Amino acid sequence: MPNDYPGSWPAQLSPHRFAHLHAPGGPRVSPDGRWIAFLRDHNGRADIWIVLREGGVPTQVTAEHSAPGGGPYGAAGGYCWSPDSRRIAYTTPDGGHLWSIAIDGSDDRELTNIAGSQQQPDWSERGIVLINARPNDDLVDVALIPGDGADWPRRLAPSDRFYIDPHWSPDGRYVAVTSFPKPEYLIYEAYLTVIDVETGQIHDLASGHKISNRGGHFAPDSRRIAYVSDQSGWANLWLTDVESGQSHQLVPEEREQADPVWSPDGRQIAYLRNDDGNVQVYLLEVESGQTRPLTHETGTHMALDWTPDGKEIICAFQSPVVSPRIIGIDVAGGERRDIVTIGLAGIDAAGLVMPESIHYQSVDGLNIHAMLYQPPEVKPVEHPLLVHIHGGPQGQYGYRWDATVQYWVQRGWVVVEPNFRGSTGYGRAHLDGLNGTWGDLDLEDNVASIDAVDKLGLIDRKRSVAWGGSGGGYATMICMTRKPDVFKAGVALYGLSNLVSFGEQTDRLARDLVPWILGPSRENFDTWVARSPITYAEQVKSPMLILQGDADWRVPPAQSEELVHALEKLGQTVEYKLYSGEGHGWRRADTIIDYMERMDRFLTKYVVER
Repeated sequence: MPNDYPGSWPAQLSPHRFAHLHAPGGPRVSPDGRWIAFLRDHNGRADIWIVLREGGVPTQVTAEHSAPGGGPYGAAGGYCWSPDSRRIAYTTPDGGHLWSIAIDGSDDRELTNIAGSQQQPDWSERGIVLINARPNDDLVDVALIPGDGADWPRRLAPSDRFYIDPHWSPDGRYVAVTSFPKPEYLIYEAYLTVIDVETGQIHDLASGHKISNRGGHFAPDSRRIAYVSDQSGWANLWLTDVESGQSHQLVPEEREQADPVWSPDGRQIAYLRNDDGNVQVYLLEVESGQTRPLTHETGTHMALDWTPDGKEIICAFQSPVVSPRIIGIDVAGGERRDIVTIGLAGIDAAGLVMPESIHYQSVDGLNIHAMLYQPPEVKPVEHPLLVHIHGGPQGQYGYRWDATVQYWVQRGWVVVEPNFRGSTGYGRAHLDGLNGTWGDLDLEDNVASIDAVDKLGLIDRKRSVAWGGSGGGYATMICMTRKPDVFKAGVALYGLSNLVSFGEQTDRLARDLVPWILGPSRENFDTWVARSPITYAEQVKSPMLILQGDADWRVPPAQSEELVHALEKLGQTVEYKLYSGEGHGWRRADTIIDYMERMDRFLTKYVVER
């Protein structure tokens, strides 16, 4: 009978509804403190909106050109305020150039018309500093242009490195950037670099082999920089003196920290603290070294920004039961208020569930953290299981909004999200645990999550399904090819099937991923072959659903299609869908709806009813 089996239960939360939910994020406070700008992403397009600091009805600013809603540098890094709070500079995927628009929506000006993709602008009285990525020439520059775009960009740094995240010093003398030399990989090794705009001198204030130093922000006095370094074994806050280069650790602890931002008076630093995916805002008194939590609501806070009066911190917030929104947090008392919420009838009342944070032992005894979602109504040992594997592969699952997971839970599925070795958030040793073992021990970590959930008496483990995108798509393919007797089906989104060919097909930022994790191909070619899902295509026993965007530069369609063609040739059951206009992740509402409905039909046919 329909609806009797877990996995076929009716869901309150429909794909048609959450596919049309507008997601606000990336808030930025205007220099005069009057406005808050934010990005609003919906149906494949992002735009910049503004709202008065005290709240009210938001106003859309961009229209002729879309704002950055994705891409390799992240949405929040794609726009900035002018010093006089009258204009906003933004990068656009429409040609990759930098534009400037008045906050009333008038006078939309193109500031750059050069080869490359201009990213991450930061505007001071001296002009706009930005990153210009030229992937065809294998170059990433730090460039400076006047605020009116009247002159061609001036290159501030040599092109022997890659650069991200430029920030002016308040006095306009320096620009701090995160840099990493070719062919290093940002997550594993990066430098805090300062450029003297007057003299052109460049200094690495924090560096080191296999040490990642990132996210430098100047103090109001322009003499100190707060940044994040993992040289202690954990990504913690550090402070360096610009002139002397002397650094010291600010908040030593076995928790990862991020996004340090100074209070306007320079006495405090707000930062994010990651505790098993629960990301809270903390305050550090710089002189005394004392810290205190500012937020307590379980979820993920991000994109911190102080108001100029120092009384409030503006940020984005989301949780498994709270859709993305912009909030303000009172610095003195910690009271929080919603500034921008994009409501949609039926979302907040859809019976959303909060996951449980669990730990389990992997095959070699390594402790693994995971998020576990279970339906409100439990039928012991009857629920099918989705092993939801994150991408990166150095990502992390935590307390964030994911309507797709909530949908499957309402359908009666149990969902487990392992933070396998190599995931961020658990220290450098856990991150480095993927090196040399990718496609092998992380596979065991993911399989061990099934054992952990099975011990709770929730699931029918014979109905376990691997599911993931990007690095998680690769992991799904590995699950299906290397552990064919464990999984009843697999759903792989834009996954890597052939590590040997991947470097020739991907974009520049990911080209060195495989060499970093598995070593150079000359010495490790056999390992590259052995860790490629395509090598074991003939071992696949269960049905696979493979989905891909045709405009994905990170993992191009050739990666999915190589495995699809191999399985078809072998007579294996495989369904494939190529989404027109989609890149590395789904953004269009019609794609999200089709993806969920297609996956639902696939799982019903091959897992729930068999």
